[in-house]
Amino acid sequence: MTDFLLEFYSEEMPASFLERTVENIKSLIKDRLEKENIKVKNENYFFTPKRITIIFYGLKLEIESSKNFIKGPRYDSPEKAVIGFAASLKTKKSNLIIKNTEKGKYFFFNNTKKPNLKKLLQTILETELKKIAWKKSMKWGANTLRWARPLKNILCLFGNKKLLFSYGHLSSTDFTLELQQLVDKKYEVNSVSHYFSLMKQFGVMISQEERRKNILLDIEKTTHKKNLFIKKDIKLLHEVSNLVEKPYIFLAKFRESFLKLPSEILIITMKKNQKYFPLYDSENNLSSYFILVSNNRSSDNGKTIIEGNQRVVNARLEDALFFWERDNKKKLQYYSEKLNKIIFHSEIGSIYEKVLRLEKLALFLSQKFKYKNKQKANLLDTIHLLKNDLATEVVQEFPELQGIMGAYYAKESNFNKEICNAIYEQYKPLGPSDNLPSTDLAKTVALIDKIDTLVGFFIIDRQPTSSKDPLALRRTALGIIRIIIEGKINLNLTELILKTLKNFKTSKAKNKFESKNFYENISKKIIYFFLERYENLIKETKVYNSNLFKSLQIDNENVNLLEIEENLAYLNIFFSSPAGIKLLGAVKRVINFIGQEENMNKSFLSEPNKQLFQTKEELILYEMVKKHTKHHLIDYDKIMNSLIFLIDPIEKFFDNVQIHHHDATLKKNRLELLSFVNNKVNKSISFLNLIKGN
Repeated sequence: MTDFLLEFYSEEMPASFLERTVENIKSLIKDRLEKENIKVKNENYFFTPKRITIIFYGLKLEIESSKNFIKGPRYDSPEKAVIGFAASLKTKKSNLIIKNTEKGKYFFFNNTKKPNLKKLLQTILETELKKIAWKKSMKWGANTLRWARPLKNILCLFGNKKLLFSYGHLSSTDFTLELQQLVDKKYEVNSVSHYFSLMKQFGVMISQEERRKNILLDIEKTTHKKNLFIKKDIKLLHEVSNLVEKPYIFLAKFRESFLKLPSEILIITMKKNQKYFPLYDSENNLSSYFILVSNNRSSDNGKTIIEGNQRVVNARLEDALFFWERDNKKKLQYYSEKLNKIIFHSEIGSIYEKVLRLEKLALFLSQKFKYKNKQKANLLDTIHLLKNDLATEVVQEFPELQGIMGAYYAKESNFNKEICNAIYEQYKPLGPSDNLPSTDLAKTVALIDKIDTLVGFFIIDRQPTSSKDPLALRRTALGIIRIIIEGKINLNLTELILKTLKNFKTSKAKNKFESKNFYENISKKIIYFFLERYENLIKETKVYNSNLFKSLQIDNENVNLLEIEENLAYLNIFFSSPAGIKLLGAVKRVINFIGQEENMNKSFLSEPNKQLFQTKEELILYEMVKKHTKHHLIDYDKIMNSLIFLIDPIEKFFDNVQIHHHDATLKKNRLELLSFVNNKVNKSISFLNLIKGN
């Protein structure tokens, strides 16, 4: 059993996608090792901005005896073919053996020679490393090798010796590099333990987990004296730890006068632009202090580093303050006229046109929800201001703050708190774990905005395909579903979709409406998309069995997600109750029995002949089914409370009636009775789908 070490040393690689690529590289090699029957006792991988290190401990080649036999031509094949087979394996015909198989006699060669593990590893590396795919990569010189940044060296050890292989224009080595005074110095490596010793000697914290823990511990030590703290941000922690080989923590400060800016501007400047950790005081208020993480300490214990970073962040915040003050010289309403120059999508039109569509939807829902004058006024005012911040200088500088800045500008323009909050929360929920908008107004605004976006992209054929969803329409649909269900919005989704579609008739995409049956086809496609997303949500949350959802009879022309959710909640409880379990068992007997009959659906579609009933069980079952399956509306409470009366008649029928009677006429009539029961009970709910999950 031998250890295997592989290190790629390059110029500094981007931190944002480094970790995922390293995991992929490790998986590529590991999967191939398993395929070649090379067992691994343990494995690990590490990365820094310059190094990717993969280690497999205790490699061992295990050959199954059955795989030693290499199959050749049939026993009755021409002599030339048999000799050629033997020659290809560098042996003679006399060394071949004959074995019986299911397809007859064949020649086999018993290959007792064990493959060379070292050569096998060389082949694996040269083959699998070609498959490495970076999110962004570089190609340099006259060569075709691609890496995130120019690759300088590949260290590869198998045991204590170099494993030689080629990758692009590079050949593997038995040394690693350390940057000293702008020159990479070579250090020979003779084992895995020696490699770790060298990393320690270089001052490189090779383990990403160790760097993260070290950053958090040092931050706590640094901030404790000032009674400050950071807020948990895993993404930032990972990114910062990927930027350094050995982290040094420094406490810095921007000018306190910038605290009058909206806190989101300060936070995004520190986090996104500078990769700093904002600090908060004991009352959870953002302070003027922040933590910066450096790759070196500098000879003056970091004084120069701190001063340099403070100058940079102060300059950025000075620009932000200038934009903020200039934006606020005008009321938020002023920016409406500028939205005509901001394109929502080249095939749909401008943001201004989108706002006009949103206004129509707002009026439509105001009427549907029977809003009072104040509610309607708040909704329309919010819609008219909703996208105005897109034309402001702060949002042009910080696009991530759209909506958020709109709320601040609305407040500065003296709009009420409810309107400001709805503008702030217009894009919520941003994902499955994000909170919903907090007020009814905010929920309605977010719903209107999302439905317009989703329908618009379906009109121009930008819906998701397989695993690709560049416009995040699945997330948009999930947001709409959550707003309706969790927000308890009683709404005909089909009607809302059709209304939204009509609003696009005068848009840039109006030519799409010329095709025959456009409204019908596109609305069906969108409804199917919503129901598919809802079913996926059920599968992910596991609140209900997905077969329960499939069992529902849903009218696509009147889809009400809130009603569907309430029906699922009721049926979930009902089919867990003793009565529900008994009903399911009784109907299951019917379905299982008629399912055994060939062409049942074709042969037994009519009602049974009542005159042919010879037992009271037949008559009672027939009469009870007619009485308790008269359901015109989908009211599952009433339906289930009626269907439970069929449990006893069904069970007594099976217990006391001979279905396969020697009289063919009676047999056919009794089978038609079971088919009649099946058709009636499955009219409002598909018991067949329910049974699949039991």
